[in-house]
Amino acid sequence: MKPRNYSILTFLISIVLIIFGIYIAEAQTTVTLNVNQPAALLVDAGIDVSINEGESATLGGTPTATGGYGDYSYLWSPSTDIDNPALSNPLVTPASTTIYSVSVTDAKGCTNSDNISITVIPQTGLTEKDNKHSITLFPNPVRGLLSIRSSDLPGNIITVYLLNSTGQIIFIKPAILQNNILDETLDLSGLPKGSYIIKLENEDVIHINHIILQ
Repeated sequence: MKPRNYSILTFLISIVLIIFGIYIAEAQTTVTLNVNQPAALLVDAGIDVSINEGESATLGGTPTATGGYGDYSYLWSPSTDIDNPALSNPLVTPASTTIYSVSVTDAKGCTNSDNISITVIPQTGLTEKDNKHSITLFPNPVRGLLSIRSSDLPGNIITVYLLNSTGQIIFIKPAILQNNILDETLDLSGLPKGSYIIKLENEDVIHINHIILQ
């Protein structure tokens, strides 16, 4: 019985595998796919604003929706006091302070949303008999310190009232007038954010201003 020559057989198998490997390597093809992904769907409900009772405001940004696959549909809620909740920039006349939300859907069904707050300053029944004197309140909106300035107020003293949006008195502060000049600073930093009323009053003047505390 002749011994088998395993070394020659192993050599031949190795040659075949090498040739087969070269063929496979040459047959390989690199495929590059370019996928055009649009920008993310962004929604802008607009900037928070304050209006007087009975006034209107426009909702939405400029524009209200960008990115995504276009062909947007809009849904504003709550839908009360809105002329058309399906518009991108509807007109709203809220009876009281309201937070509105808009949901936007694009052509592929992607959705996103945003909110806007409309602060309504109600009528308080306060009457103003002074329109002759220049009184400046700044900054407005205010974040802490409110300055009240005037250079032509009659009398020696004037009372400064701070009222909330319903007309309830928060505090009362007398201010001295020097040569008809008012230079007063109020610290409102400890109060809740919202709309307030500044009322200045003496025998000759009743002056009313609305302010927003942020």
